Amino acid sequence: MSKVARCVGSDVPPTPLKVLAARRIEWGVIVDAYLTNVAKVGARYSAIAFADRSGLIGDGEIVATPPSRPVEEQQGFVLLQSYCGRDHYVVVNWLEADDAGAFPGP
Repeated sequence: MSKVARCVGSDVPPTPLKVLAARRIEWGVIVDAYLTNVAKVGARYSAIAFADRSGLIGDGEIVATPPSRPVEEQQGFVLLQSYCGRDHYVVVNWLEADDAGAFPGP
């Protein structure tokens, strides 16, 4: 997963309750990160990451996955697998069109 931006400041955002719920599910694979506010961009997904297994990406950082595809859904959460098959991410929630207006413009 490539890092796109880092949250400014030393405050680590609290882990959303939905991320905690998604972490309790047995996915059958090792999950590399849990993603919130996910937007599909071509074959990749842009999102805010939590519980990055590598420890390289802090909670609340914006990331882009490698090219990935959905492979399973449980309890409203979606498991993504990278095309190479090595990486797995859980979509906790999708970025809604109305949410896009919440970001400040240039």
